[in-house]
Amino acid sequence: MQRAWLSLGSNLEPERHLGAALVELRARFDAILVSPVYRFAAVGFDGPDFLNLAVGLDTDLDPFALNHWLHALEDRHGRRRDGSASR
Repeated sequence: MQRAWLSLGSNLEPERHLGAALVELRARFDAILVSPVYRFAAVGFDGPDFLNLAVGLDTDLDPFALNHWLHALEDRHGRRRDGSASR
């Protein structure tokens, strides 16, 4: 098992998206460490504030498999990577 540290953030319905991410992370990785949540203004564009936090988890996945799993989690929740708003 290896410890991985993730940086999570959202400025589009952040309470909903970050909450859903934490539910899925806990379901997959059991005990996770969660930092306090921090609010930051958008930088480089006009938009709502971001909510950001860090998560520590223990995993048997290699970094590439973990990255793939995390992208699939984002996809399940409507993450868009083309710059447009999520659904």
